[in-house]
Amino acid sequence: MTEPRIIEVEAETLQEAREQTKSQIPEGFMLLSERVILDGKPKTVKAFADTIESAFAKEGEIPSNAVIVEKKIISSPAKKVMTVESFDEQNARTQLESRIGKTETIKVLSLTMTLAGKRGFLGIGKKPNQYEAQMLQQAIVEITYKTKAKISAEIGSRKQQFARLDAQKKNWIGWDCDRLIEEFGQPKIRNGSPADEWLGFKVGGCSVTVHVVYGRVTSAEVWSDLR
Repeated sequence: MTEPRIIEVEAETLQEAREQTKSQIPEGFMLLSERVILDGKPKTVKAFADTIESAFAKEGEIPSNAVIVEKKIISSPAKKVMTVESFDEQNARTQLESRIGKTETIKVLSLTMTLAGKRGFLGIGKKPNQYEAQMLQQAIVEITYKTKAKISAEIGSRKQQFARLDAQKKNWIGWDCDRLIEEFGQPKIRNGSPADEWLGFKVGGCSVTVHVVYGRVTSAEVWSDLR
């Protein structure tokens, strides 16, 4: 028995990639498994920099084989001024960071004491210094891009399909019905009650039967539909 083969297919959409994969499966072979490498759906990344041009220039971080679908400006750069009062510069910076919050899009350009405080006498009449912070709210942009869909498919014979499923059946123990349907599709046979039922699936020339008790798989069997 020859080893299963791996083929990789690229197309504009995932559906087209799957259709192309099916067309490449030789007679006597079937799809054993599929792995989605790229789903082909548009993705959006957010970038920020001191200028709009610099923010958009970060599209270099996008995959080289991607097509840019849309560029959008979320906010333009803007300078801001904030005043804080403190008895020393270090505490002034701490106050500033607390008021700005944990954001990567605001840069503190400078912090300058604009008005000296008063020492006072025995704590009476003591006043803090005033500091002025020059800040930059950076430009924020969104870049939407799209790559082709790409899948890796394992193809083989009916016997290889049976061997693969039979080796995997122990891993299905504990699965719920949603996980089964996600893996095998809708069951062809469904007998029993929700608390205790048997489900039958057709999987590439094989039959899979599972016993589900209170929503969890307790046992599973695989048969080859050889004719």
